[in-house]
This record gives sequence, structure tokens and C-alpha cells, in this order.
Amino acid sequence: MNTHSQTYSSVANRSYKERVLQLSNKLETFMKSIKDDGSGVGSQGGNKRNQIQEKKINDLDDQILKWHENNNTQFDSIQEKLTKIFKNIAQIKNEREAELAELKNQDNSSPEMSVSDSHTSISTLSGPSVMCRRILDLLDKQSDDRRETENKLMGLLDEKATKLRGEIAQESKARFESIDSLKYTDHFAHDYTQFDEVDNEIMKRIEDETSRFDESLDDQKASLAETEKAMNEIIVDMSSKIQKEIEDEKKIREENEEMLLGLLENTCDKLTPQEE
Repeated sequence: MNTHSQTYSSVANRSYKERVLQLSNKLETFMKSIKDDGSGVGSQGGNKRNQIQEKKINDLDDQILKWHENNNTQFDSIQEKLTKIFKNIAQIKNEREAELAELKNQDNSSPEMSVSDSHTSISTLSGPSVMCRRILDLLDKQSDDRRETENKLMGLLDEKATKLRGEIAQESKARFESIDSLKYTDHFAHDYTQFDEVDNEIMKRIEDETSRFDESLDDQKASLAETEKAMNEIIVDMSSKIQKEIEDEKKIREENEEMLLGLLENTCDKLTPQEE
């Protein structure tokens, strides 16, 4: 896309310069004929009129060239900004793909992704943009929600683990006390079986809590993927709007150039019959 824009810009500038050069040559020829006519007549009024016309033509030519230089400077600046935006978009996309790949390879590790890196990459986009703020707000909200959910899950797991450790300690204490007080083998076997049942129940509860935690992690991964998709859609939409603005600016510039060139051509055509 950048190569195509540069090629189109160079062709348009070359065509415009050729037209300006042709008009400049035409003006020089016209001014030379005016000077020759004025020197042949020898009239002071004719020389003064020729000087006024020459000054007007030179001023008009300078204005056109200055306007053309200003437009070229503005267009080059816009094109440079667009190039930076496309580079940032490609960088963000590569980072997101790498982070998603790393997230898929994790088993029991935290799904926290580098949201601050995304914040830094997006904030480098030139100019204050409403879409950029929307992306940043969305990422911040997702990050806060994820941290809050993880803190709740970790707190819940710690609470459950503490409670389970207390129950295990109580059961162990009760078991040893029961063993010390046992006098018959059948009583010991009964208590041992009961203790095994308690251990199995505790292990089952631990497995249930672990399963719930895994499901929560999967939900966080799905939410992160949806956020990534929404962010990519916003970036693509923003790039399309910027491209459209550049095309509109280019069209207005070409129309203004055509209008000024037409005005210069009409001026030359009107001045030529007056001298004849």
C-alpha cells in the first residue's frame, strides 16, 4: 500500500510540474513579446502597463508555486503518519499472536497477559483519537476485571485450603487419640476406615475446587480472545477512516490545482488578445 501511494504521488507531482513548466514557458514568451512591443512603440504608458502586468503574472506564479510546496509538505506529513500507524498495527498484531500462543501453552500458570505492553503500543499512535481511548479503556477494564476475578479466586482457594488443612489436622488428631484409646482390633479397623472416607471426601473437594478454578481460567482466556478481536476491529476501522481522509485530501488538492491552473491559463489567454 505504501509503495502504491508513493508511485501515485510521484506520477501526480511529475504531471503537475510539467504543466507548471509549460505555463511558465508560455508566460515568459508572452512577457518577452510584451517587452518587445513596448520597446518598439516607445511609449512610457505602455512600459508602465507592461510592468504592472508582469508584476501580476509573477505574483500569481509565485502564489501557485508556494501553494504547491505547502500541499506537498502536508501530503508527505500525512503519508509519514500513515506509515507509522501501519507499522504500529503490524507490531501490535504480532505481539497479540505471540501472547495468545504463549497463553495456549500454559497449563496451570496465570493467564495474565502483558496488557501494559498493549497500552504502550497503542498510545504511540499519532494524535489524540477517540478510538485509541476506547481501546485503552477496554484494555484497562479487562485487566481490572481479570485481576479482581483472580484475587477473588485466590482468596477463595486460600480460604478453602486453610479450612481443609484445619479439618485434616483435626481428623489426624482425632485419629491418633482414637488409636491410643482403642482396645480392640475391630474398633481400630472401623476408625481407620472412617478416616479413609474422610480423606477421600477431602480429596474430592480439592479436585472440585481445582476444576472450578480451571473453568474460571478458561473463561478468562475466552474473554481475552474476544477483547483482542474487538481491538483488531477498531484498529482496522480506524485505519480505513484515515485512508479515506487521505484520499479526500488528495482529491481536494487535485481540484484546487486544476482550478488554479485553469485560472492561470485563462489569464494568459485574456492578456494575449489585449496586446494584439
